[in-house]
Amino acid sequence: MSASLVLIFESTSHWTAELERSWEGQQAMEIRWRPHRDDLIAEVPLATLAVLVVSPNQEAIELIHTVRTVAPHCQIVCLTTAESRDWESFARELGGTAILPDVTSKEIVRETLERILASPRP
Repeated sequence: MSASLVLIFESTSHWTAELERSWEGQQAMEIRWRPHRDDLIAEVPLATLAVLVVSPNQEAIELIHTVRTVAPHCQIVCLTTAESRDWESFARELGGTAILPDVTSKEIVRETLERILASPRP
């Protein structure tokens, strides 16, 4: 079985470091920090899961759409810096698998990601 590639798009490596510590020693998991949009888009076709730490704005909507277009198989989880029900609904319509506030506990984020990774993909 090949390792699941998880890309994390965020300006700092906070969530990347948290998840690396949480999943330390799991050989079936590879986590890569991608702070630049172009790097994320170039590599997302290889990814199983993309975690996007974003503000709920039009730029983030465009990023979700681009990820979905370039890698339709990739699960998308957004950690948002603010809550917006309208934005969340639109992000889900575009293919966001889960939308969580970025202040969610690391345990809940990890459990959510593990559940998504364990679920069968279309």
